[in-house]
Amino acid sequence: MAEQLPNIYTFGQVKVDTSSLADLQGKLLAQKQAKEEALNKYFEKQMGTLSSEGIAKNDMADYEKSISDLKNYWKQNAQAIKKGGQSKADFDNKVQGIKNFIGESKDKKSQTLKYREQFQFGNKTPTGTDMDVLGYMELPVKDPKRINPKTGNPYGLTDLSVQIPPFTSAKKQSWLSNISKDIQPVEGKPAKTVDKTSGKEIFTYPLSYDDKKIKFMADNAAASLRADREALNYYEQLKNEPTSPEFIELKNAWDASKMFVGDMDTPEELAKAEILREFKIKPRTRTQVSDIPKATGGAGGGGPKTKLEDYFVLNKYTATEPIPDGSGRKGIRINKINARDQKVIGKFIIPAYVGGEDWYIVRGPGEWEGDGGNFITDKDIALDIAPKEVKDVYLGGGKGKRGGAKDL
Repeated sequence: MAEQLPNIYTFGQVKVDTSSLADLQGKLLAQKQAKEEALNKYFEKQMGTLSSEGIAKNDMADYEKSISDLKNYWKQNAQAIKKGGQSKADFDNKVQGIKNFIGESKDKKSQTLKYREQFQFGNKTPTGTDMDVLGYMELPVKDPKRINPKTGNPYGLTDLSVQIPPFTSAKKQSWLSNISKDIQPVEGKPAKTVDKTSGKEIFTYPLSYDDKKIKFMADNAAASLRADREALNYYEQLKNEPTSPEFIELKNAWDASKMFVGDMDTPEELAKAEILREFKIKPRTRTQVSDIPKATGGAGGGGPKTKLEDYFVLNKYTATEPIPDGSGRKGIRINKINARDQKVIGKFIIPAYVGGEDWYIVRGPGEWEGDGGNFITDKDIALDIAPKEVKDVYLGGGKGKRGGAKDL
């Protein structure tokens, strides 16, 4: 009897050895099982990174829902995830999203504990705003009210009053100077005194701003709070102290000006009131020592100033720029005039405020126009600043008539 070969099947008269097929099947099944085990290990490893330890209690419901959604996504897409591609990328993104959520929840919990340590066990007294911040901080991570609309980030310790440097008097003055630096005031006629020690003349010029400029500065002050946390915190705290002398003074300025509607109950409105107090209500002056021109030289600078023409100021400037109001008129920007002449001209004429700048409108040689149609001539200025002996020559011996003087 012939010896029986293993794994031999007979197909008619042909004998076939199937041992290689069995080996291949075993190999493929082993590979499949290895892949599935690797896939399961990958899932278990990812789940192991998503521990709920340390999460705030009010975030647990959102955490558990996210975990449940992740497991369901795995069950429905495991085979596609195994192949890689978009399904695996989506799964990994979901895992990372949960990790971020866990991190935010832990950080929120840590910050609220530090907040309580600062106020409950420290020597700081929380303001009403601080209590509001704590309430926002403790909300669930996914609650949109946790986001500070001014910064776009979740409320945190950096939003507390104790974390923001004080808005000192020096900082406030710097803030006010920055807001008003490009706005030119109108100078009135000066009051003159004489220094008893030096004998020098001291001229004190009253300064004023029209309502258009005041409103422009006030709006800029309110807008600046978005980028100035110190100023914002100062006015937020002041809002919560309505009986303080500072608040009352600002409210009086707000009511007296009648420039804005509202109850002055926001930090932005308090900032506007600050501008009203500083630039509309409070007297503002500029002091100049020996400022008024003296008769020390002629028009050419080489001889005595004996004629009225020697005191002309406007004719030194020529209008070359169109004023940006569509009128077709030409004028001179105030910053094109030297400081000494600005002080003299500003006594007589209010510049027009156009396009965020001050302009003098030029009617013709030696005739300038300002805001509201008021205008001045070189002769008007000269008759004011020239010494008496020069004016007497022009007016005919000081009798109020020109006499034989040259008609200017």
